Amino acid sequence: MMDLDYDQLRDVKQRFFDCYKELETQRLQNRQSVHDRMLAVARAKESIKQDMQVDMEKVKSKMKEDFQQEIDKLQDTIRMQEEEIKQLRGERAEVLKLAKDNQGSERVERTIINEINEECRKNSHVLGISPRKVNMTDFRENGYNSPGRIRTPTTAALGNPPNGYKHHNDVRMQYTKSTPYEYGPRTTAQEQELERLEREIKRLTTNQQPPPPRYYNSYDQDDISTTKLVNNLRTKVAELEHQNSNLSKYSYSVPDLSNPVYYRRTMRSPSPTPQQERIVNILEQRAKEADFESDTLLDQQQRSRNMMSQKMQEMTKLQTSLTTQTKDLIHLGQAYSKLNNSYRYGKT
Repeated sequence: MMDLDYDQLRDVKQRFFDCYKELETQRLQNRQSVHDRMLAVARAKESIKQDMQVDMEKVKSKMKEDFQQEIDKLQDTIRMQEEEIKQLRGERAEVLKLAKDNQGSERVERTIINEINEECRKNSHVLGISPRKVNMTDFRENGYNSPGRIRTPTTAALGNPPNGYKHHNDVRMQYTKSTPYEYGPRTTAQEQELERLEREIKRLTTNQQPPPPRYYNSYDQDDISTTKLVNNLRTKVAELEHQNSNLSKYSYSVPDLSNPVYYRRTMRSPSPTPQQERIVNILEQRAKEADFESDTLLDQQQRSRNMMSQKMQEMTKLQTSLTTQTKDLIHLGQAYSKLNNSYRYGKT
């Protein structure tokens, strides 16, 4: 009985030892499989990391090239805009010089006033009346030419021509009415008056010449060239403003592509650097200044055109007045001839 129990116990121990041995074998196999699996995962991670680094280098180099090309293109655009601004400044200087040359019309105004005063003095001396003088006044308001707002000296002189004609008519009527009474002998005063009138008529006939219209053709051509320059200036300023608005939309910095965080966020355009923003602001400011200068030149050109139009009207009125005065001098000469003939008939 005891032998049986001993055999059973030995069998149980043997089975227990076999199970323990099998368990250890399974444990070693599991440990080896886990180790192999970890090695495979590490190799896979390393391979994926190398592939990602190669792809990242390719993408980084490509984006660097793209950004460099974009920066070169923007630098070329900025250089072209600098050249355009330089050209616009040169054109602005030419337009300002042309506008300054157009201010010579004021000298024409003074010449016309001097001619009017001289003619009034001559006619008044012939007619025996006090001369009417046109004062030299400056018709600029607040530093700008605005001839259309006020009454210029030439307009004031030509605005009331019947006054001068009234004196001519009075003298002519005086000589006409006095003709029947001139059949008697002349007095010394009448002889002196006739001699003075004869000298004045000869002097006025030789000195009277129509004013040459030599200033206005050049001014018309200057107005046409000024209009073309100003229109070209406004077009270029509009193009510069459009290009500057497009420049502010681009980005100029290259992102750090080696940082994995860059790939885990939404792709956004990087903001421009302070230097590039300053360049864009400077270009926009220059474009605004060029636009303001073009508007100022347009206003000056419009005022110059209005002034030249008024000068043309004043020249036309002056020519009409001189023609009328010439006719009056002819009538005065005829009256002098009649007076001389009546003196001869009365003497005979």
